[in-house]
Amino acid sequence: MKGLNLHRTDLVLLGMLIAFTILVAILASWVMPPEKKGSFFQQPSSYFNRAYGTKALFLTLQELGQPIQRLERSIDSHSLQDIDGLLILEPWSALSEDEQGNLRDWVMEGNCLVYIPSLEETFMEEEDDDDGADRSEEQSESEFQTVRIEKATSENHPLFNNVANLEFSKGALKSLADETPPCENWLLEEAKCETLISDATLTLGVHAQLGEGSVYWIADSHPLSNKGLLKDSHAVFAANLVHELTQDSPDFVLAFDEYHHGFVDRDTSPVAILKLTFGDWWGYGIANALLVGALALWVASRRFGRPRELRGEQRRHQSEFIYAAGNLLRRGKGLFPVRETLASYYRERLCSHLHLPPNIQEGVLIREIHDHAMMDVGEAFHILGGGTSAGKVNETQVHAACQILEKALKRLNHGNRKSA
Repeated sequence: MKGLNLHRTDLVLLGMLIAFTILVAILASWVMPPEKKGSFFQQPSSYFNRAYGTKALFLTLQELGQPIQRLERSIDSHSLQDIDGLLILEPWSALSEDEQGNLRDWVMEGNCLVYIPSLEETFMEEEDDDDGADRSEEQSESEFQTVRIEKATSENHPLFNNVANLEFSKGALKSLADETPPCENWLLEEAKCETLISDATLTLGVHAQLGEGSVYWIADSHPLSNKGLLKDSHAVFAANLVHELTQDSPDFVLAFDEYHHGFVDRDTSPVAILKLTFGDWWGYGIANALLVGALALWVASRRFGRPRELRGEQRRHQSEFIYAAGNLLRRGKGLFPVRETLASYYRERLCSHLHLPPNIQEGVLIREIHDHAMMDVGEAFHILGGGTSAGKVNETQVHAACQILEKALKRLNHGNRKSA
């Protein structure tokens, strides 16, 4: 701050502005929705490059040449018109009634949907976990329950070709026990349901025919997650699921709901760079840094607080200039122009006081001064007016003549005030 040359008041104001900016950032982080908050807050999402995310599935499909894209919310007929299949996996943001209706209509037109519900305990089994956010990176084997396909209802379904078993998280199964059965929820209540996977008490997978389209409802996203795909049976299950959706059609467009997918395609356009800079949780820090920098520059260019006292400096008086000019003329022996200048000066002032024209004859002016000021100024005008040769007039005589005329001016001025 030294280079800014700020005073104490400026520094106090700048500190207050910085503190206010930090407070606004904190309040904004509480108000903004979870998808904009980053890792500071719990964000149950299944599409991050972590153990529970499905970034590996997305990248694999992309590398295999499968047409794949991200679906931006809100879900409406416009956003759904260019896609044939959609995966909505454990959305933390619930679908609105309009979005639910749009999805049903879209499926009934002959499209495919894979839906994995959002179950709270799937994401956060410990509310007081200080590390944050979603699921632990290191999940032990005891947290999952294995379901053998040969004991499932439809072990001969193409979805389970070469799949021996699947694992589901116990948190999902625990929450599922308190949920509405899948065939009775908003999505499948009007569909023809076929149970694909189940254990003794719970339905874990359903295939439903809704109009001309189909829906795959699965209880947990672990078989499709980054960690889950490390198991051979899960990888085969994911391949079978994609095959059932696309039927190996090169024109089948598959989309992932943006609320779960954390991977972004590389885009070097200015708009993409701005979104990358300000679109995630670190955008608040960058915006605040730019704001504080702008405020610092603004403070440096303005002066705050009490203004400084004006320092008065004594100016030179007119008499000093007159004295200097007189000295100059005296040294140059220029008494004659001095006499002419003084005569003209006093003549104009006396005529002004007597209300006479400046070009009046000198004799008339002398009589008027005598009548009004009771003074004889003829000799003074004679000395200044050039009636006496320059060689016979000295500085003392000029000074005496000026004193006489100055005295006459004072008398005339006093008389004018008195008459007024």
